[in-house]
Amino acid sequence: MMGCMIEGVSTPAQVVAQYFAAFGSGDVAAARRLLKDDLKFKGPFDTFDNADDLMKSLGALAPAVKGIQQRKVMVDGEDVATFYDMLTPMGTAPIAEWHHVHDGKIDAINVYFDPRPFAH
Repeated sequence: MMGCMIEGVSTPAQVVAQYFAAFGSGDVAAARRLLKDDLKFKGPFDTFDNADDLMKSLGALAPAVKGIQQRKVMVDGEDVATFYDMLTPMGTAPIAEWHHVHDGKIDAINVYFDPRPFAH
């Protein structure tokens, strides 16, 4: 399930799992297909009000991601919280993401992590 798109109706947890699988493998285009065009994103560095701007930012980040180690996923209706470690050349960053899924696509993402190790 993690490596392929599920045909038909997917649960919020499945949609978010597909998103992480796509991004974790460097397939930014597949990740984009799981986002609503008018996605709302908020993180420590950026805020976006559409999926394309987020994908440009993630596309620049993707080459630096050496892996994602998922720690915990919690689901409450259309909300999915994922806690994971992102492995980068700068070290390991513990991250929490809160996704809201509506009609089979992610329409909001809030990301929480300590940005200090990434500040230049």
